[in-house]
Amino acid sequence: MICPCCGGEMSPDGLSCSCGARVVGPPLSEPDYFVPQVGRSVTALVLAIISLFAFIWKGLLVVTLVAIYLAFTARKQTLSDSRHFGGYLTATTALVLSTIITLSVSIYVGIGIPKYLHTEEEKQLAATRAQMYHLASALLEYKAEHGAYPVSLEELKSTKENLELIDFWENKLKYRASAELAVDAQPGVNQPLPFFNQYQLVSPGADGKLGTTDDLVMRDGTILQSAKISISEEESSEE
Repeated sequence: MICPCCGGEMSPDGLSCSCGARVVGPPLSEPDYFVPQVGRSVTALVLAIISLFAFIWKGLLVVTLVAIYLAFTARKQTLSDSRHFGGYLTATTALVLSTIITLSVSIYVGIGIPKYLHTEEEKQLAATRAQMYHLASALLEYKAEHGAYPVSLEELKSTKENLELIDFWENKLKYRASAELAVDAQPGVNQPLPFFNQYQLVSPGADGKLGTTDDLVMRDGTILQSAKISISEEESSEE
């Protein structure tokens, strides 16, 4: 016999317990009717309804998982002991609703991930383009003052403070000056020899390697799309 005070086994005579409790009368008989417990089922349904807002705030997916667990265990309790536990249909509704919400939000998030990654990639490229245009402006100022582009970016940096020579991914920008066009030097301007009136500026991109499809190439202040890289690690004057 189970002691109603401590829950332990009573003595063999059934009249006393080690906790000190003693039998003062015959045990009560079970009632003819029990009110089934439906708290777990109702809680699961309420949480499932709340989790509808997971489409707005993804953190509510945790609530959806709790609803699935409560609904599953509530159904199990009802099937194993329908006399004491009820709300089978409520628990089933909560389980179905929670499962649908979980799958729908997961699909929504799965579709949105590529879009998010593409947006982040565009932000990184935009930051690198902005840096390259900033350098292009500095190069034009240098040419206006000296009559030609500098031999290296280090030479440019020596004339301007706080000039960044890296892209968004902290790769060193590759620079090469050339003299392929006709000389357009201004008379009386002190210019270096040879006279450089063209330049190429390259960002290796996210992979940090030159000659791959993610490279950004600027020639004479214009960023080219899908340009063939004519500058390499060895050819670059910027190591």
